[in-house]
Amino acid sequence: MQVTGRGGPNQVTDMGVASQVTDRGMARAVSQTDLDSFHAEYGFKLSLQLDDVQRYQILEMLHRYKSVFARDMMEIKLSTGEPMKLELHSNRKMFKRQYRLSEPTKSKWTDKYDKWKNLE
Repeated sequence: MQVTGRGGPNQVTDMGVASQVTDRGMARAVSQTDLDSFHAEYGFKLSLQLDDVQRYQILEMLHRYKSVFARDMMEIKLSTGEPMKLELHSNRKMFKRQYRLSEPTKSKWTDKYDKWKNLE
């Protein structure tokens, strides 16, 4: 369902999605159990001051855009878009040395990087 702007804020147009209508009249395309399992899987920290309706509205919005959240480094893919050109205020080169990683941390990140490279 979609709220249309021309007919007023209370006019709703059906978009052909099987959905439930909540007690505030908003359409929900995902069941509460699916949203609860999504919340547990992704581990979002929501405010305890939200009532159930607000909580499920937020979870539904997060579920709708779940493709932008990465739970692990393996879910981050290379960008296929055009490279961005940033205009700098000066041409002075910037350099900051990266601090040294401990051997276990370095080994862990090297393994993750190798797995990520092999996914391509």
